[in-house]
Amino acid sequence: MDALFYLSLIVAILAIVYHFAVQRRINLQKNLPPSPPGLHTIGHFHLLKRPVHEALNNLSKKYGPIFLLRLGSRPTLVLSSRAAIEECFPNNDIICANRPLLPSRRIPQYKFTTMEDPYSYHWCNLRRFTVLEIFSAKSLQMSSEIRAEEVKFMIKHLYKRSLEGVWKVDVKSHFYMLDFNIMMEMVAGDEEQLLKGWSHLVILLDINIASYLEFGYVSVKSGIRFWYHLL
Repeated sequence: MDALFYLSLIVAILAIVYHFAVQRRINLQKNLPPSPPGLHTIGHFHLLKRPVHEALNNLSKKYGPIFLLRLGSRPTLVLSSRAAIEECFPNNDIICANRPLLPSRRIPQYKFTTMEDPYSYHWCNLRRFTVLEIFSAKSLQMSSEIRAEEVKFMIKHLYKRSLEGVWKVDVKSHFYMLDFNIMMEMVAGDEEQLLKGWSHLVILLDINIASYLEFGYVSVKSGIRFWYHLL
């Protein structure tokens, strides 16, 4: 029994060493950007400590403006210089237009035929429609009243929270939900439809985001607004 245990342990160690040796050789052949040491299964998730932007900034100081992270099994390129960003997006926009086909997004995105559709003829049509119809000057003017109302609500929300005492404001979450509320108000138009659509969205995404987000809503006269706090 002991001999079998030690034999299994030796085989496991050799397999891990072989994996790292082969992976290192593949990385050298592909001429990949520098990358910090990662773990076998989770990759570099353990390095992304909050606040994440500071963790990425510290990594960029050590490994340069272009470095590679592995989030689970997915390689992720991190850019922190203007020249690198211009090279990837304005100059090579088509190459960087694809998105990973995550299984958790298949149902909410109707089999990747909406916002997260990979680069294709369909994606080009969606982009053209968005630019000409949704973000045109006429459409933006029609939705200006909704945006003003939502901004006013956000200011009232921050003011009420300030009455509770000194507290840190997570500006990112507030602006994120401001955009979300504007979009939902434009799509739904009333409180009942908004609540119904949000309930369906929570059911679809509950398995994937329940461990990371804490949801809540505030009902006001003009409708329902949703706010979340990152745990």
